[in-house]
Amino acid sequence: MAAGCGGGGGGGGGGDITEPPPTGTVVVTGKVVSPVEANPIVGATITYGAAQVVTDSNGEFRIEVPAPSPAQVVRITGPDGPDPDTDPDYFSRGTYGGSSILLGSEGIAVPESAAGATYDFRPIRLYHVRDDPPPPPF
Repeated sequence: MAAGCGGGGGGGGGGDITEPPPTGTVVVTGKVVSPVEANPIVGATITYGAAQVVTDSNGEFRIEVPAPSPAQVVRITGPDGPDPDTDPDYFSRGTYGGSSILLGSEGIAVPESAAGATYDFRPIRLYHVRDDPPPPPF
């Protein structure tokens, strides 16, 4: 489930549970893409609890944490824009499963998880206010 702007609960569903991970872990995976062409976004930071990774050249990420895992939120911070000096927080909004996400402060909720749980979030689309088309209303 994705959190809506202002802390309200948005619609959409949680990630799909897929193949079992190694015993004793919870695995969170996904792909971060541009809003229209679905091009991979490289260098987005993904945080799940204390774990943090950066999306690879395909826009994908994978985080493994020890189980059991308390309810957590997958938080996304987009990479800097084309000119880091003028666009340090280029991506400010995102969507997943039809719900809006304010990047950095909101995220995608993951329920308390036992060993063997795997969650896959694809695609997570990142937007900037100057994007055409603009991001959905928040």
